[in-house]
Amino acid sequence: MNNPVPTAPTAEAQGFSRLVPCLLRRHGWSILALILIGVIGWFYVGLIDTEIIGFTHDDGVYIIAGKALNLGQGFTLLHVVGHPPQIKYPIVFPLILSLVWRINPNFPENLQWLNYITIAFGLASFWLLFRLLRQMAGFPAWLALVVIALTASNFFFMYFFSTVMSEAPYLFFSLLTLWVFFRLHTREDRFSIRSILLLVLLSVITFHTRVFGVAIMAAIGSWLLLNRQWRNAVVYGAGSLLLGLIPWTLWIKTQTPPLNDLTYPLVNAYSNYGLEFVHNFLNSNYIDSLGFVLLSFMLRLLEDLFPLIPNFFQIYPKLEHTGHWDWPIEILTISSTYFLFGYYLLQGISVIRKSYSDKRFNPTPFSVPGLYLFFYALVAVLWNYQDQMTRFITVITPLLWMYFFKPMVPTIKGLQFGLNKANLKAICLVLLCVLLTTVSMWPAANSYRVIHTSRSQHWVESGKYRGLWKEYQDAFAYIKRALPEEAPLSVASDVVFHLYTGRPTFYTFYASLQRGRGGKHVKDAVPKLMRSLDYHGVKYLVAEPHMQMRTVRHPVNEIARMLLEAYPERFQRIYTTPHQMISIYRILPPQ
Repeated sequence: MNNPVPTAPTAEAQGFSRLVPCLLRRHGWSILALILIGVIGWFYVGLIDTEIIGFTHDDGVYIIAGKALNLGQGFTLLHVVGHPPQIKYPIVFPLILSLVWRINPNFPENLQWLNYITIAFGLASFWLLFRLLRQMAGFPAWLALVVIALTASNFFFMYFFSTVMSEAPYLFFSLLTLWVFFRLHTREDRFSIRSILLLVLLSVITFHTRVFGVAIMAAIGSWLLLNRQWRNAVVYGAGSLLLGLIPWTLWIKTQTPPLNDLTYPLVNAYSNYGLEFVHNFLNSNYIDSLGFVLLSFMLRLLEDLFPLIPNFFQIYPKLEHTGHWDWPIEILTISSTYFLFGYYLLQGISVIRKSYSDKRFNPTPFSVPGLYLFFYALVAVLWNYQDQMTRFITVITPLLWMYFFKPMVPTIKGLQFGLNKANLKAICLVLLCVLLTTVSMWPAANSYRVIHTSRSQHWVESGKYRGLWKEYQDAFAYIKRALPEEAPLSVASDVVFHLYTGRPTFYTFYASLQRGRGGKHVKDAVPKLMRSLDYHGVKYLVAEPHMQMRTVRHPVNEIARMLLEAYPERFQRIYTTPHQMISIYRILPPQ
């Protein structure tokens, strides 16, 4: 029996067989990075809530501003009675969301795609981060992947980057600006006018995504001045002012309604963050409070990078009644975390004091990423907005990790010549960071599991009232069925009620009260709020539970309760949800 003669592989087959090993050899780490980013995307998509949006408030404002742009009604707040101009947030993110509204104008059917936009920007940011760490900071590929994993597993990243918030697009545009700056700088010792104009464009887009983009403008402008590129500094500064700061400032100045007792609730609730910055700056005694603000910033920094300390007894509740066998674990983990944080601060000081030898990354003692972090932290501290400090820090987490590991990079690269004490120490520090992050994030209250559970089951909050969303749906159905379409609602969750009922709203929350400094004169503020409701023609009041940090703190929102107690004759209850969690009142004319 004759054996068949094997045929020689075709040229195409030989070429393909050589192509795959070549791709793996040349781009293996990039392919691995794409796989890791894809896995992160899969996990983030699992965090999307396909039914609920708006209780964070900012997310609903972004969505409604995008809807207004799509409908051709300008950059306005459609959900607010009178449709005033939108001066709280810049235009870039709502403009991007308007594209989703154009493709699918049906809400909440388009909610999933609105979330996809945020996740897409987050994943693109991770890819940019990988390129920056590899080429700009000189990280070995495996360490760049570790930084991506540490960043992506951060609780605040998981929370804000899987819903409709501006953190993800801001991070993308800020990293893109840094990436383009690095690429241009590797080709040109002194930037050409074309390169400067490109940097102006990217910086302006970053600024018009979030006003914190002023930090990247300050960083690039300062770097040009420190490197004595006078002409480029003037061109960049003029372009940033003419296209960024001046147009936004003029928009705020010309579109802010006059402030008086009747307009205060709406003007104050939707005032611009820049105005809040100026107000906080002028009304804060920084001589007395600077130490407290800096401490708050440092604690938020610790919570962002190493969340084990603030979440320790949520992670291991049994340790509150610990026996002596558990104490070594507690002492070890806490001391390790403080050691890492102290090491991080010392590394930051060393970064400021000396220049790196890698001239591509740091030709002067000051680099653009370092200047950007400095100005960003400066703005965050001067803002003195402690409730938002965690959100401020979230978008610089990747760069914080970069500067944490950057001094170790030359030592880690020495592994190719053999293991020694120095690179062993660096490897142990990297593994300790990974271990502490894993220990703190996996079983913690601040974990992927908690976000996934609450969003997949459509909880308004994670407390005992798990049926609260059904109560809201019953209230929405009654409003759409029984109340006039143009009748304004006085309600705390104003963006939520507009999105799900289409009714104009009047924001009734703490920002609606003229409480004075330190919360004084609350009783005097309630009559002013009532007069403002009458002035704006508000016909109905929705009394919903007071929620804080996704937990029901009181059955009735405090401001609604104040109004009901102060003017019982003005309110007539017309509807209560089945479990009496939400009530709707008709506001009667004054006697």
